[in-house]
Amino acid sequence: MIPFVLVHLGGDLPPHMYDAINCLISRYNTDIYVIALRSAIQNASFLSKIVKVVPVEDLSSFEKNKIFEKISFIEKGLWTYSFQRFFLIESFMRAYCLEKILHIENDVLVYNNAETIADKLHKHATGKVAVNTIGPKYASAAYIYIDSSDSIGKMNEELLSILSK
Repeated sequence: MIPFVLVHLGGDLPPHMYDAINCLISRYNTDIYVIALRSAIQNASFLSKIVKVVPVEDLSSFEKNKIFEKISFIEKGLWTYSFQRFFLIESFMRAYCLEKILHIENDVLVYNNAETIADKLHKHATGKVAVNTIGPKYASAAYIYIDSSDSIGKMNEELLSILSK
């Protein structure tokens, strides 16, 4: 079964994130990773009993994270964190030697078969990163299939190139 990865870069974990985690636990027998600030993890100490927690601070030494943190294109907040999670996920995948993961946003409840979702996205994204579509011209980051650390690494290099201009 494909592992799930959730990322939270703010203060305490929001209540809807617990709902998402509980939904995953009740439906899937797979690894669930939560990447969050050490302080948020400590404030939710029970979390480590039900999922694998990964402190952001343990991932911040990776080079692309350092480069991204130096780029100051907007105030810290939603859009900064939305981008930063991709660099943290790459660092996480490399540190934990993981391939093929499903990253979900923290307010997503997964009721469909996650393996089916991952298989469909994998067919279109071998060696790539794939998001689900919500219409002919729109996509959503609710589910993000990441085929390998190299595939998200390539995407992150492109993001850095664009953001550095």
